[in-house]
Amino acid sequence: ADNKSVSWSSSDAGVASVDASGKVLALKAGTAIITATTQDGGKTATCTVVVEKRKGNGNIGDVEGEKL
Repeated sequence: ADNKSVSWSSSDAGVASVDASGKVLALKAGTAIITATTQDGGKTATCTVVVEKRKGNGNIGDVEGEKL
């Protein structure tokens, strides 16, 4: 493919958001599907992200997902 660009999206940005580079940020407990779509050819890959509330102080931190 000539165009190596990938766009990223989240099925529930309130649970986990994803930026233009594919970095996932966990926001609250729940499940979201992260989708990567190639600009050249429209191929897609998905990854299910499950965010669990931390035991203890209850904070949910920054999580970096696998590259698709």
